[in-house]
Amino acid sequence: MFCEKCGTELKEHEHVCANCGAKNEYCKPVVEENAEEKESGIFSILALVFVSVPAIIFFLLLIIFI
Repeated sequence: MFCEKCGTELKEHEHVCANCGAKNEYCKPVVEENAEEKESGIFSILALVFVSVPAIIFFLLLIIFI
């Protein structure tokens, strides 16, 4: 990778060019989210809602009619 301002070669972890002091815009931390983790998170929330809500309703009806 090279500095856009002066052309000096930069290492990936450098935030500022040692030659001219320009900020390295490409050295931002990249957070990659795994698509499978996203989907599993959504499915686990949906599963919790679809299992817990009917269970709560069932127990409330059980208490009311007993």
